[in-house]
Order: sequence, then C-alpha cells, then structure tokens
Amino acid sequence: MSQKVLDTVTGHTTKQAIFHTTDTYGGHVTNVAGNYVLGVDGRQLVKRWTYVAGVIFTCIFFCIVPHFRGTPDRPDPANVGLEEKQLAIQTTLDGKLAYAKGVSWDPTLACLPGTRVTMMALIDEWSRSLDGQNVFWLNGVAGSGKSAIAHTVAQKLHKKRVLASSFFFNQDINSRDTLRSIFSKIARDIATRNPDFAEDISAVLEEDLSLASAPLARQFEELIIAPLRRHVIGDPIVVVIDALDETSPDGADNELLRILRDEASELPPQLRIIVTSRPTRELVDFLSEKDHIQSHHIDITSAENADDIEALISGKLQDNTRRDKMGLSSTDSVTISDLKMLSEGLFIWIVT
Repeated sequence: MSQKVLDTVTGHTTKQAIFHTTDTYGGHVTNVAGNYVLGVDGRQLVKRWTYVAGVIFTCIFFCIVPHFRGTPDRPDPANVGLEEKQLAIQTTLDGKLAYAKGVSWDPTLACLPGTRVTMMALIDEWSRSLDGQNVFWLNGVAGSGKSAIAHTVAQKLHKKRVLASSFFFNQDINSRDTLRSIFSKIARDIATRNPDFAEDISAVLEEDLSLASAPLARQFEELIIAPLRRHVIGDPIVVVIDALDETSPDGADNELLRILRDEASELPPQLRIIVTSRPTRELVDFLSEKDHIQSHHIDITSAENADDIEALISGKLQDNTRRDKMGLSSTDSVTISDLKMLSEGLFIWIVT
C-alpha cells in the first residue's frame, strides 16, 4: 500500500487507482480520496493528503485491526450473569448462615513431625476409603494428644485439598453457643468448594428462613445430607471435629451425639467425619459398637507412645530458654528418660 500512496503523491496514478487502494477500507475513504487528491494544485496536495492519510489510518485501526486481534475487551453477558448469580448466592450464605470464629485448625498445634506414625497411617487409609464406616472416632484420656493429632490431620488434608471443614471445640469458648453453628459452618465450607452445593443450600435458605436457626438435626438433614444426595461428590472429603466432649461437659446436651449415632450413616460415603474426645461414659454409650463408626483408642502405655514422648521432650529441650527455666545446663539421655517417666505417657505434661 505504501508504494501506491507514493505513486499517488507523485502523480503517477489515477483516481481509479486511489479508489482501488482505499476500497478495502470502506466507501467513505474512497470518496474522500477521490475528492481530495484529484483536481487539486500542488500547494494543497500535502495538506489534503495528510487528512486523507488520517482517515485511512483511522479506518485501518478501527475496521481492520480488530479482525486480527479480536474485538475490544467487553464483559461477556454470560459471565456477567454468572458473576451476579454467584454474588447473590454468597450474599445469601453470608447473611443467613452463622460462621463460628476461632474454631478452625492451627498448624502451630500439630504433632511433632515423625510422631504418631501408626495413627496417621490408619486415619489416612480411612480418609481415602468409600466404605460404610464414614465416622472415625479417636478417643483417649485427657492430655493424650488427641487435639494435636486432629490439627495434624486437618493440616495434611488441607494440603491434599480434601479437608471439607474443621471444627475445634475449646473450653475457653462458650461451647454451647458454638455448637449451634457447627453445621452452618460445615455447610458454608463445603459450599466454597462446590458451586452446585452452594446454589442448592442458598435456594433452600431462601425458601425456608427458619433453617438458619433450626435445631441441629434439621440443619444436618437440610443443609448437609439432602444437598449432598442431589450433588454427588466424586472423591472423599473429610470433616474434622475435635474435643467432642467439650460440647456438653455436664452431659445435658447430646443432640450432636444423637446425630452422629443415628443420622451420619445416611451421608454419602464420600463425606467422612473424624471426631476426637475423651472416652466418657456418655460418648461410649453413643458411639461404641456402631456399624458406621470406626473407633480407635490412644494407648498411652504403648512403646510407640513412649518413643513419641521422648522425641517431643528432646525437641523441646533444644530451646535454650526452656532449659534455663528448668535449671538444666545441658540435655542428656538421663534427663530425657527421667522426664519421660514423669510424663506418664501424657503429651500435655510436656507441652505445658
């Protein structure tokens, strides 16, 4: 095109040539070229051709270039509609379902690496299974390290992207009030990983506002079981619930225990629930010898537990400040052995 423009300026072409050159950019450019280049004197040629060149450039830029680089960025109406829909769903969930604070897993409370190997292997195998035992009950005496195991399990599951939700009861928090939000938090956590599930429970809440404050049994059925039946999960995901015995230390409120005993078996096998607690009489009565519950007790007298205690003591005594507080100038095998004996198999004795 540059050669033809040069020919036009030097007078070696005709109006037909200019028409041919500019036809591809639209009739408007053709007319401008014809009217402004032919029939003018040399003094006006440069000035008018500058205008023509500007029109041609504009036409090229806006009419032809977009065909090669795509049209200017504009919101896709379909995406806009999807984003608005997702925002509406999230607004419904945020506004209607309580989300307990301070009850999720904490990596600083996890086990020392290399400890609890056997128990971790058992839980890992169970978490990947699709058998009917979709509840794993880990129990042990106070201070035996149940919570540390639960935090470790949650951390590992999170890294594998299979942690559905976690809920850690704490005696420093009003457990009775926190308990009321357990299934709303679990439902919202599952919703963040499953858009179909999120849309489902959003619609359910819009239809029945009372679900937001309904008894736990209703929430479990309407916000967990029913949506999961309608939207099948492919791979297993796991919910971690720690310190179940903290929900009702006086035994007055066992609604959650009834659900785990009577309703959890109705869940799809892809949703697994691990719970930890002391083996109180109440929990033993509810959770023992149930077909859908796999039960494991932490044996604080086992050789592996003793080895883990020793590893933890050795790790803690690497801290000079801690040694100074204990009046120890150095760490030797005799000191570690004595501390291990004093712990009586309880991890909490070492940690505190």
